[in-house]
Amino acid sequence: MKKTTLITYGTFDMFHIGHLNLLNRLSNLGDRLIVAVSTDEFNALKGKKTLIPYDQRASIVAHIKGVDLVIPEYSWEQKN
Repeated sequence: MKKTTLITYGTFDMFHIGHLNLLNRLSNLGDRLIVAVSTDEFNALKGKKTLIPYDQRASIVAHIKGVDLVIPEYSWEQKN
């Protein structure tokens, strides 16, 4: 039986209901959900300033039911 793994990317700063709805929808579409959370350094390269530090944002996302793995997103090339 083939397992489906989904991956999504985001900053997830100021976590809100839209984030939760997205992660819940994605977790229902496959067998495994990986979430790449943008690091503070990568956000700075994109010209974004986060209010919540990466470690805390990653921890919040990791504690969402349906999220199987959280990884750091370091660069645009990581998506290739």
